[in-house]
Amino acid sequence: MNMAILPNISLGYDIFDTCSMDFGAVVTTLQGLSGVDPLYPNYNCRHQGKAIAFIGDLYSSSSLIISNILQVYHYPQISYGATDTIFNDKRRFPYFFRTIYTDRDQNEAIAMLLIHFGWTWVGIMTVAEDSYERSSEDLRDRIVASGNCVAYVLKLSLGKKNNMLYYIKEMDMIVKSLAKVIIVNFPTEYTLHLSSFVAQVFGLMIREKVLILIDCLPAGAFPDPEFKLPPISACLLLRPSKGAIPGLKEFLYRVTPDTHPNYILKNLWQQIFNCP
Repeated sequence: MNMAILPNISLGYDIFDTCSMDFGAVVTTLQGLSGVDPLYPNYNCRHQGKAIAFIGDLYSSSSLIISNILQVYHYPQISYGATDTIFNDKRRFPYFFRTIYTDRDQNEAIAMLLIHFGWTWVGIMTVAEDSYERSSEDLRDRIVASGNCVAYVLKLSLGKKNNMLYYIKEMDMIVKSLAKVIIVNFPTEYTLHLSSFVAQVFGLMIREKVLILIDCLPAGAFPDPEFKLPPISACLLLRPSKGAIPGLKEFLYRVTPDTHPNYILKNLWQQIFNCP
């Protein structure tokens, strides 16, 4: 209870981990609605407390799945990371809200960045997923509209993340291209994996390239210990602006698996502090 914000009102919460997977988004949303595990779709089995809203998810693809389920029951959803412009359609997503800019805004910023540095010939790398494809197509259109040129839009398959031969074949286009600037529009975990791969396989062949990463590494992410950026000329990262949240720092200092028991916090402490 916070007397300064909601006097005489106590708020509770449940935490569910989608694991950044579409299937996980479906399961955890239904669990949140039914209130029990195993879940019972279309039934609310909570003995006490009532969910009034859902917060999440980080990615647009999983947020879209969650939204399609929640709007059936008229539950508000607040996302802190879904930037897909598809959510601008309030007739289709009347209960969806977000606290972050849209893909259209960041694409406009990238187009202005290219003009500022005089980069007129660029390439775009993305993944074969609806949200990222929409974003990359909008980015290409904005770059062209600003008077610059796009050499290629390379779409990599998420399902072939561990197929080295597939990567070598696809990345050959980047090595041979005269475009010195590569705009990378990937999910976080894909960026970590691909960057390490590029550093190991292509090495100095792309040392003259410049990478522009579109919010691929959130501020709270813990990079893989083996993560290595390719030996490139420069790497620019576009991130949302930060703001101070009053009382958050003090709250986090007080939070422990004993005071707030849940498996996500317990796993986090085990990973960071090597707790048994």
